[in-house]
Amino acid sequence: MNMEIKIAGLDYRSASVDVREKFTFTESERRELLNEIAPHVQEAVLISTCNRTELAVVSEEEPSELLRRARGCGSFFSLRGEAAVARIFEIAAGLHSQIPLEDQILGQMKEALAASREEKACGPLLGQLFQRAITAGKEVRTKYKALPHECSAAAAACTAAAEFFSQAAAANDASGPEGCSSAAPLRGISALVVGSGEMGMLAAQLLRDRGASVRMTQRRCRKDGAQPPSGVTLIPYDTRYEAMRECALVICATASPHFVLTTKEFGDDGVRRMKIDLAVPRDIEQAFMRRPSVTLVDMDGLGHSAL
Repeated sequence: MNMEIKIAGLDYRSASVDVREKFTFTESERRELLNEIAPHVQEAVLISTCNRTELAVVSEEEPSELLRRARGCGSFFSLRGEAAVARIFEIAAGLHSQIPLEDQILGQMKEALAASREEKACGPLLGQLFQRAITAGKEVRTKYKALPHECSAAAAACTAAAEFFSQAAAANDASGPEGCSSAAPLRGISALVVGSGEMGMLAAQLLRDRGASVRMTQRRCRKDGAQPPSGVTLIPYDTRYEAMRECALVICATASPHFVLTTKEFGDDGVRRMKIDLAVPRDIEQAFMRRPSVTLVDMDGLGHSAL
């Protein structure tokens, strides 16, 4: 019997966002998979984020085969033994994140571990391994937190937006939005954030910090009771298209399995806008890219790589 720790999956380095969408698991789908593979593994933890889907197991079965049965063929990497253990520590440290040392992966690993434990899929080996990796990841960030780098996809999106509007102002031979400065690079910009989850909340806060006027959609009250950042206007989700007409910047970050912004519902009004899609599966229909007035950037387009 070959009961060892193994891990297989794909990430932003090995698969484009088009492929990663196919292998994204919602929370309920994650739990369904854990139950489906239970007869074939001793232990299992599934990490599924916008940039990766990785299945760690203690089993004779290959995790890549389990993923293929669930979602079809993909460009999976596969590691076992010490290499698999190292991979899990490296994920927690942010070494395999599109945004170097980003913080959200630690929370995502905690959620993956908690779901596995609740579904009785996690035993002592993966439980201790993930817990120690998460602890090590925290220590890494404490040691290197002073390094100048974007710590989240939301921060990278705000930086990209500031560069976009600065270049647009320069191209128009203008001084940019009134009062714009390095301390508030988005001052005078009206922004819409679609999605009030963790990523949406963070994006809204960072936009406000950079001087933007921000509206954020909310479809339902959050279970944790979290409120929008100070100065952010909360609007009903169903009014997103109306709000978008008044905004030059749109950032989408929902957990929807379908597009939340489509060209069918929003005609081309010729107004120059930047749209940034931080969701996988993607929130914004790619047909917007065919409009000369629209600059659309998704996770792959943010252009960040590991250190």
